Amino acid sequence: IIDDDNLKSDENEDEQSEIDLQWIYDYAQYLFIKYIDVESEFSINVSYLAKQDLLLFFSKEMDKGFEFILNKHGISTSVLNSTENMEKETDYLMKIKDFLIHVFDTSVTEVWNLLARDTFIRFMHTDQYQYL
Repeated sequence: IIDDDNLKSDENEDEQSEIDLQWIYDYAQYLFIKYIDVESEFSINVSYLAKQDLLLFFSKEMDKGFEFILNKHGISTSVLNSTENMEKETDYLMKIKDFLIHVFDTSVTEVWNLLARDTFIRFMHTDQYQYL
């Protein structure tokens, strides 16, 4: 749940709201630990590759995880330390936010495919389905 404390207003951009990057990361990590991590009580059925990609990201501290994302996409993080690259830094932050917003897309797709191809097909062959 997002409350007003997690939203920041930017007066220069017609008061558009922006969710804090740390909050996005923390919530994504919470979801990973609760539903994806192999030791989770509520672990969902996703492929080893999907879990490994997420584990590589979430096993690092936030800053190191972001460096991992940028490096994985061929972006050098050394430019982030220079002051003349503020525009690039903003672009990198947008790439990181985009990654975090879509971090579970593969997992969601895999679970959906399992439900659509396996569970629903089995349900279609039951008397309950025939009754509907």
